[in-house]
Amino acid sequence: MRNALDNQEFVLHDQPQIHNVSGALIGFEASIRWEHPRLGLLAPGRFIRLAEENGLITQIGEWVISEACIQNKKWQDAGMAPVKISLNLSTQQFLTRNLISHVEEVLELTALNPKYLVIEITENMAMECEYSIVRGMLDSQRLFRRWASRVKSSRPTKSKEYRTS
Repeated sequence: MRNALDNQEFVLHDQPQIHNVSGALIGFEASIRWEHPRLGLLAPGRFIRLAEENGLITQIGEWVISEACIQNKKWQDAGMAPVKISLNLSTQQFLTRNLISHVEEVLELTALNPKYLVIEITENMAMECEYSIVRGMLDSQRLFRRWASRVKSSRPTKSKEYRTS
């Protein structure tokens, strides 16, 4: 998997999104596939978790963002009516510090209007992010308590007023 990006083994499949009433094309959802040299075309369910475990998901996600924006801009430049392209992020990528700057950079490089890029999060991802944020806060609280208790125990107390239980 480490060489898949360098070897250009990933491809995007763009699924059309159609308006229920009018039948008009209103956008696309970009979905990554891996053209594995031995196993053939693999759906994301077969490799995304492995990419997360190996720390490659952010690089792959950045590639997806770039490719989706490039493709959408090519369609527009070819005369297609502008439509939105949607993509899903992994929880790890959503929580990276450079996500916004990467998206801004790609939009600037491709000259794609931001209103034509939709970044989706799943309900499961939202719950994972909430859990990660809460867990981080609890870990910070625990760390602070340990630090505070060490500071208190190392300070001499002159009266009972300063003691806490």
